Amino acid sequence: MDPARPAVVNEAAHNAGGNVVQAGSVHGGVHVHNRWQAGTPRQLPPPPAHFTGRWPESAAVTAVLAEDPERDGPGLAVVTGPGGIGKTALALHVLHAVSERFPDGQLYADMAAHGPNGPAAPGELLSGLLLGLGVPSAEVPVGHGSRASLYRSLTADRQIALFLDDAATSTQVRALLPASRHSAVIVTSRKRLSGLVADGGRLVSLEALPPEATVQLLSRAVGEHRVREEPHSAHDVALLCGGMPIAVHVVAARLAARPRWRLATIATQLTDERRRLRALVAEDGELSVAATFDLSYRGLPVDAARLYRRLGLFPGAEFDPASAAALLGAADADVDELLETLLAANLVMDSGPERFRFHDLLRLHARRQAERDDDEDERRAALRALVETTLNRAVAADWLVTPLRPHLGERYRSQAKAPFSSRGEALDRLEDALPNLVACTRTAFGHGWYELVWQLYEAMWGVFLYRGHTDDWQALGTIAVDAAVRCGDGVAEVRMLLQLAAVHNRLP
Repeated sequence: MDPARPAVVNEAAHNAGGNVVQAGSVHGGVHVHNRWQAGTPRQLPPPPAHFTGRWPESAAVTAVLAEDPERDGPGLAVVTGPGGIGKTALALHVLHAVSERFPDGQLYADMAAHGPNGPAAPGELLSGLLLGLGVPSAEVPVGHGSRASLYRSLTADRQIALFLDDAATSTQVRALLPASRHSAVIVTSRKRLSGLVADGGRLVSLEALPPEATVQLLSRAVGEHRVREEPHSAHDVALLCGGMPIAVHVVAARLAARPRWRLATIATQLTDERRRLRALVAEDGELSVAATFDLSYRGLPVDAARLYRRLGLFPGAEFDPASAAALLGAADADVDELLETLLAANLVMDSGPERFRFHDLLRLHARRQAERDDDEDERRAALRALVETTLNRAVAADWLVTPLRPHLGERYRSQAKAPFSSRGEALDRLEDALPNLVACTRTAFGHGWYELVWQLYEAMWGVFLYRGHTDDWQALGTIAVDAAVRCGDGVAEVRMLLQLAAVHNRLP
């Protein structure tokens, strides 16, 4: 450099976006052409045609999408629930309603958690999102890391809504979160994806629609006139669909194909539990409740799938880990982990501390899998183990509730110390278990385990004596007497007759 010439310093006085050209002297016009320019994507599928109910859940998701100066990353709502419960419909309903909040566009990605080739790879998903943002296919980087860097650059400070449908894991989602806190993301998944809470996510769980909303959905799908003509049948169909939107849409599709059918015809078909899932199929199997559940079932580990099947045999409404362990023939600690797996997959629901339940249609599906995959001897042995475990727990409670009463049966003589701190706690536990005790008693009678029938009735004496429940007391007394007679046990027969007579003394 000639020391006589002054040094030239190149500066950009402000933040520059786009191309910056360094030049000395320029003669003539200079034209700089961008190779590509980020576009404004509008990738959302259409809004659901018959969206109904879900106002609390819609409000919760909408609140997550709202601008929040306190957050560091995008708003993140994770909508979770079993297959067919309406997760995608809720997400699309909300995103279309708030589309004006996101002037830089809406992106959509099918995460394919249950796709035929397995969940979509993050690199493949990033490529699709970059194309949606206007990057030419030839300019999409090859490596996953380079794609992620470009994606973060393109989404920084932009207001974009992103819908990630049917996600498999938190890791799959995390790689696609935009860099801007002005953006928002809705994720749907059959799994709970609680790991996304660490990324600022809020879990919104969907359960069955209430009966009124289910009837309203049915009315929108099949026509208000058909529901007005058969209001009672419409209510029956709604209840038998269990508040599951996919079941309602299958019914609507079947009625559309058979316009002369009445709602009463469908209600009659759905009443039979053995036929209900077969009745919820339309379009030659393309629309099927059972097929939707099959996707979740096939994704379970072997032991969790086995527990799912065994729980389908459970005769009551709610079960606890001890009942699950009895059906599986496993330790309580092992079952706890498997129940968490089923809970995370939204195949069972928690209904209280250490209490779980099925959606009605999922229970039928689980039972059908058990009948298909487990032989009759296995199913019978599992049920017998459950009934005996239920009996043992009832005996332990009743022994403390009625300590001065002469008890009948070997189990009372071999009973270990009751696991209750007080007589009141034992009585409360016995009353909480009464619905399952009733169900197990009827199951035992149906399988010919008559010695267990009268022993169960004997163990329920305390709860009947102090808490009433005269309908169950009377109904079970009749079959307990019958069971004792079939056992040829005269002493048990007399005891059952006395207990049945006691309830008649209380009846008006």
